[in-house]
Amino acid sequence: MTKTIKQRLGNLEAARGELPVMVFEQTWDDENLFYLASKSGHIMAKRNEIDTKDLMTRTQAEAMAGNNHTALFIVYVKDWRGYGEG
Repeated sequence: MTKTIKQRLGNLEAARGELPVMVFEQTWDDENLFYLASKSGHIMAKRNEIDTKDLMTRTQAEAMAGNNHTALFIVYVKDWRGYGEG
């Protein structure tokens, strides 16, 4: 079954609990590197547009969020229909 945008947002809200959200964006040209969303002027910057000290792996990003934030990852998915449902 295909989820609507409203259902997806509802699932995100239900899963986040009471913790504030910390948003990490994937770099456009390296799927293994992320940066804190507020560190860029636009979504999914290229690796060379982000200061290297701000780049991190998903594991490092999750550690940064820790138990004080809910980590939310913005990633590029070529074929997004049905992604993560199976």
